[in-house]
Amino acid sequence: AGQIAGIVDLFEQVDVHKEGAISWEQVSSHLIETGMSADEAYSLDNIKSYEPSTVPDKSKHESPVDKLIYLDKLDSLACIS
Repeated sequence: AGQIAGIVDLFEQVDVHKEGAISWEQVSSHLIETGMSADEAYSLDNIKSYEPSTVPDKSKHESPVDKLIYLDKLDSLACIS
């Protein structure tokens, strides 16, 4: 639940116009701007490593991800390509 909450928080920070969807360009711009204005909390020594997901992805992805949409009632993310 902690990882989903973190993703939802990031989503809400990036979705400044409350459109319910964000683009990769918005996410990357937000991360770059946050990193450029950050203090020690975002230094390379404090960046956490991530583990592969234990949830298997059985879909065949033939195109890049266009959007991730958080489905509040399901507490899940939908991937739109």
